[in-house]
Amino acid sequence: MEITQKKYIYNGEIVTASQLSSISFSNRAFKYGDALFETIRYSNKNILFLSEHLLRLKLSMPILKMKIPPYFSFDYFLNKISDVIYANNLQDKSARIRLTVFRTGSGNYYPESNDVDYLIETEELSHSSYLLPFQGLVVDIFK
Repeated sequence: MEITQKKYIYNGEIVTASQLSSISFSNRAFKYGDALFETIRYSNKNILFLSEHLLRLKLSMPILKMKIPPYFSFDYFLNKISDVIYANNLQDKSARIRLTVFRTGSGNYYPESNDVDYLIETEELSHSSYLLPFQGLVVDIFK
């Protein structure tokens, strides 16, 4: 039986965990949590609510003064997420996708750069639908 390594997308390229060593632990994402992420659901061969996730990401990046690369588009991420789904043989399964955007370089109080790197990772899920608590939910509205 062949053991396959989990695959990721790092800045557009399919890589394994051992190839992610170029991400330094002095990176501000590790030191200060200087990053954004979206958790996206993949179910029944569909990436759910991708446009809403990307909109939230693109609205949040300027708040942290992160530059939005011109290629950060719906079609770009649809292709990259599909690539990593297939690379991990999850196309017929359900999965959690995490898209993390973080500032390149290091820096202490002030970042050295406002340019960004990104990482897409996947995790297989055992259920294809959202699971709700057995006892139900309590919902309230606050104005």
